[in-house]
Amino acid sequence: MLRIIRVSALLSLGLVLTLFSTAISANTFTEGLKNKQLTIGAEINPLTFIASTDSRVYFNAGVSIFNRNNSTEIAFPIDYKNIQNGEDQFTALNISAHYRKFLNKGIEGYYFSGATRLTTINSDTTKLGLGFGFGYRKMFNSGLYWGSSILLGRYFGDNDKYDTSSLNSFDTLEDKAVMFDIEFLKIGLMF
Repeated sequence: MLRIIRVSALLSLGLVLTLFSTAISANTFTEGLKNKQLTIGAEINPLTFIASTDSRVYFNAGVSIFNRNNSTEIAFPIDYKNIQNGEDQFTALNISAHYRKFLNKGIEGYYFSGATRLTTINSDTTKLGLGFGFGYRKMFNSGLYWGSSILLGRYFGDNDKYDTSSLNSFDTLEDKAVMFDIEFLKIGLMF
């Protein structure tokens, strides 16, 4: 009974945070369209394709909404991994919402961020993560941009549920309580 209450509370918190970040995004998007201060970007991490093999599939991409007026970015990254080692399989899908505040005027340079993440592991475990981070974004006149970042946080929900001893611990980090991401190269294009 206590487990059902914990799961219900966790899912309710996840829904509230998702709706709250969506409301902030919608307000920012509407105001930005009126002021012509918004720029939309799509980004991908090409290193995930290089790291993928027949038994390991990685994918990392996202969409960002930049607001030049208040030097902010709202990003919605998606991470997917499917790892097979003999009979063992580990699949993780992460959908995140990041709010980034740039230290300089504009949408370039160093930033601090707050993030929420909804993670599904092997289609039977869902948990919520909260974190913070910092990063750097470089913009080019052509509309291309690249960035790097680090994110640290904590997952709430079922942690250490799977026996992943036959897999690399970095590959199965989503099963742990710590939420940790490092991105060295994320390339995007503004529209």
